[in-house]
Amino acid sequence: ALRGGVLLDQGDYPGAYADAQKALELSPGDKDITGLLKAAAGRLPAVAAAAASAPGAVGERAASPFGALGAAPDAGAQASAQKLRAAEQAFALGDFQGALALVRRALELDPGNVAAFQLQAAIYARMRDYRGVLGAAQAGLALAPANAALLNVKAFAENRSKRYRDALASANAAIEANPRDALAYANRAHAYAGLGRRASML
Repeated sequence: ALRGGVLLDQGDYPGAYADAQKALELSPGDKDITGLLKAAAGRLPAVAAAAASAPGAVGERAASPFGALGAAPDAGAQASAQKLRAAEQAFALGDFQGALALVRRALELDPGNVAAFQLQAAIYARMRDYRGVLGAAQAGLALAPANAALLNVKAFAENRSKRYRDALASANAAIEANPRDALAYANRAHAYAGLGRRASML
C-alpha cells in the first residue's frame, strides 16, 4: 500500500490502483488501502470521466457549432468513444502499445475528443516518454485550454524534464482551473523545489 501511495503522488494512477488492489486482497477491509484505491480510481480516465464536473474536466470534447441545437453525437464521435473505452481497458491491463494504437484510432475518428488526448498523455507518462506526454497534452489543451487534468499531466512531464518554470506555469493554470485540485498543488510544489524556492512550497 505504501508503494501505491508513492505511485499516486507521482501521478502513476494505474500503478497505484493495481498496487492498492493487491494490497486489499491481502488485507480486506483496510480503510487506508480502500481510501488509496478510491483515490487512484478517481484519477483513472475511465472513472474520472464519469465523475468530473469542473470546467475542462475529463471527457470534454471541443465545442461544436451544433451543440446548441442539441444534436446527437455523430457516428464518428460515437465510434471514437468506443475506441477510447477499449484503449482505457488495454491501458489498465498494461498493454501500452495497444492502448496507444486505439487512442490514435479514436482521434482519427474524432479529432475533437479531448479525453483521448488526456488518455494518450497518461499512457506516455506511464512509459516515461515525457516528450510524448507534452505533445499529447499540448494538442488537447489547444482544444480545451482550461482542462485541469491536461494541465496537470503537462506540469508533471515538465517537472520530470526539469523544465521547472514551465511546470510552475502549468500547475498555476491547473489551480486556476480547479482550485481544489491537490495534484496541481503537488506539481507546483515540485516546480518550486526545482527552482530552489523551497519557502514557496509551504
